[in-house]
Amino acid sequence: MYEEQLTAYAMRALSTVPGIRLLGTAPGKIGVLTFLQAGADPMDLAGLLDRRGVAVRARHHCAQPALAAYGVTSAVRASLAVYTRRGRSTPW
Repeated sequence: MYEEQLTAYAMRALSTVPGIRLLGTAPGKIGVLTFLQAGADPMDLAGLLDRRGVAVRARHHCAQPALAAYGVTSAVRASLAVYTRRGRSTPW
């Protein structure tokens, strides 16, 4: 339940950011958000988010066929779970 609500919240929030392209928006999906920012390299975006206390992964995520279906070779991926909270993160 929490992951479903968190995933829906994150998808809505990301969809309001100009230039963000969500990959994989099937109804009922939970736990993983994969996205791109127009004009930004996924590794650079991951580094920027890391400096703001947001942990994500970047590159191909061992999912090259899935990424190829979207016409890309790499992306940013956020994994959501019970330890994920809404709002601004505070770095350790």
